[in-house]
Amino acid sequence: MKYLSRLMPLLGLLLAFASSVHAQELPTAPAATAAPTAHQATAAPEQWSIHVELAHGADDQAALAGTPVILEASRPQGPFEVNAPEPVARWTAVADAQGVATFAQVPAQVAQQGLRLRARATYGGVPFSSRPYAAANGLRMNIEVFDRGHDLSGLRVASKRVIVEPWEEYIILSQTWTFTLDADHAVDISMVPDPEYARGLPIRLPLKAEGIRADGQGSFEVINNVVFWTGVIKPGEPINMQIRFSMAARDDVFNYAQEMAWPVDQIQIIAPLQTQYERTPRLNDLAMVAPEFELTTDASSLGLRDDMEFLIANRRDLAASQSYAFQLRGLPFGRPLGGWIALALGALVSLLIIVFGLREHRRLHDGSRSDAIVSALNAEREALLDELAELRRLRQTADEETQWEIDTELGLLRERLSLILSKLRDLGQAPAA
Repeated sequence: MKYLSRLMPLLGLLLAFASSVHAQELPTAPAATAAPTAHQATAAPEQWSIHVELAHGADDQAALAGTPVILEASRPQGPFEVNAPEPVARWTAVADAQGVATFAQVPAQVAQQGLRLRARATYGGVPFSSRPYAAANGLRMNIEVFDRGHDLSGLRVASKRVIVEPWEEYIILSQTWTFTLDADHAVDISMVPDPEYARGLPIRLPLKAEGIRADGQGSFEVINNVVFWTGVIKPGEPINMQIRFSMAARDDVFNYAQEMAWPVDQIQIIAPLQTQYERTPRLNDLAMVAPEFELTTDASSLGLRDDMEFLIANRRDLAASQSYAFQLRGLPFGRPLGGWIALALGALVSLLIIVFGLREHRRLHDGSRSDAIVSALNAEREALLDELAELRRLRQTADEETQWEIDTELGLLRERLSLILSKLRDLGQAPAA
């Protein structure tokens, strides 16, 4: 008991020390954090719904359910661009039983960025597309599809724009064509049975066209002065293409004519007054003559640059197989020297003929030499007569082939004799008949 009473204070100290160490090892409670306010929360991006409706242009009962549809967003297409811009975003959907494809997650940023929407679908192996639309929530877009066909009677040129620019000793022509098809079917040019379209749709340029280059939808092949286009043309979907070539122009006047194989709704000829010439930056004397065209300088309605000046000619309703023509005057090319050289050579030849004619006339009528000339002509005449008589004698006993050769020789001798007799008559010494 005595020892136990002494140990009790020591045990109490040990228990107190152990309790303090255990208290230091316990983790402290985390501090409470305030809940985020409404201003600190990030709003989710707004999503729009876009609907694309498929419709068959010739058959209301055509089954369109399950057709895949692609929705694309791209920048607006420029007035001189022949190919649609590359899309920056793309979404896919499938048409329902009513032929409607719904895109429910199109971001509203499409409209804020000024992009345009275009829908595409493939029907019967032929791709079809809608026109471009400005983006909006709940927008309904339309795609019209058609079956394949081969009839091109409804093909026409909706518009043709020709820009004419001088460069060095050439005229550069940039032609922008827009083809449309008025029909109830789509036409694959490569499958048209007409032999004229065996290589493609033939676009014939003038024979003097050089450096021909073509670009646009579909594929192109250039053979001589003909551009062959291959692709699929569909009702309601214009085909745009650009054909660029040059023609020699070494004169200050340039003439152009071209026959159109298809009817044309509108044709425009545009000649900029500003050039890339350093020595002639502006064509102050340029003038345009275009029969049956309306001439103007108003470029505001054509989408042309407002910091430039143009000569413009417009014409509508050009019939198939009809030609159009225009002339540019006052081009920065000097008149060619070829015409003046030809004129000078002609005058020189005429002068030489006159000089030698007078000289021959004097020689023939010069008394000191007239007798010698007459004597020589008479001697040659007698020799020719003897040779003619000998050939006639030989002909009587010759075979048929030899007779033909003798007749040829007789003709040549008679021509020579006729010339000698003519000379003698000029000298007043014609022999008696």
